[in-house]
Amino acid sequence: WQDAEISFVEALARHVELGLMKIRLLDEQMRVTSEVRQLASVVEQATESIVLTDIKGHIKYVNPAFEGITGYTADEALGKNLRILKSGKQQTVFYKELWETIQQGRTWDGRFINRRKDGTEYYEEAVIFPVKNSAGQIVNYCKIGRDITREMELEQQLQQAQKMEAVGTLAGGVAHDFNNLLTVINGYAELALMRLGSDDSSYQAIKAIKNAGKRAEQLTSQLLAFSRNQILKPEIIDVNQIVLSMEKMLRRLINEDIRMETDLSENLPLIKADPVQIEQILTNLVINARDAV
Repeated sequence: WQDAEISFVEALARHVELGLMKIRLLDEQMRVTSEVRQLASVVEQATESIVLTDIKGHIKYVNPAFEGITGYTADEALGKNLRILKSGKQQTVFYKELWETIQQGRTWDGRFINRRKDGTEYYEEAVIFPVKNSAGQIVNYCKIGRDITREMELEQQLQQAQKMEAVGTLAGGVAHDFNNLLTVINGYAELALMRLGSDDSSYQAIKAIKNAGKRAEQLTSQLLAFSRNQILKPEIIDVNQIVLSMEKMLRRLINEDIRMETDLSENLPLIKADPVQIEQILTNLVINARDAV
């Protein structure tokens, strides 16, 4: 009886130990399952596009953000190669270097110009890295991308604004220096006309110099308006006359494949305004229209 009692206790202990091991394994499995679910929830709700491919680039998984950014549903994307997003804006060497990097087990990061399902292009900042199994072999590739199209547009607008500011500063400086030269030219032309009679052989030539100088003054005023360095000088003006005087210059601001037509209403009332500011408004309107086209 004593031996039987000992055997029973040992067997019971082994069963208890096995039961405890099963409980610990179950707890561990539940913990892992919970973590996997949490990770899946993060991936599904992420605002970044997440794509999992095989080693040849065929899509095995995409998250909802990918669908929202590219326009392709998961069903449409699965099994397809990531080449469906190529826009053709990157050269072959770009993709060659990318593949060489990830095939060597390293992480690649950079920017793409991709194409959505509807044909529109978008900028994507992405990280691509290899996924390895327990033996260290690459079995998948994962791409995490962020749509930066709006950021790129704002960056380009800022660069354009900075460029225009620099051009405006240069134009203002040139206009001021040119105005100083015109003051001398126009002043001496006026003196010469005062000393010459209208029947003098040089009179018409000097008058032509004076008229050209006045037209040059108008051009420098337009340059100063562009550079925003002009002091406000309101006066009574005819808007139609300003439009007509600027028409030739405004045509130089647009591309050759854009047509600009002038359609003026007759008998407009005169207004009191700084003509240079009106010229500035017209210039801005034409430039904005050109950019919109």
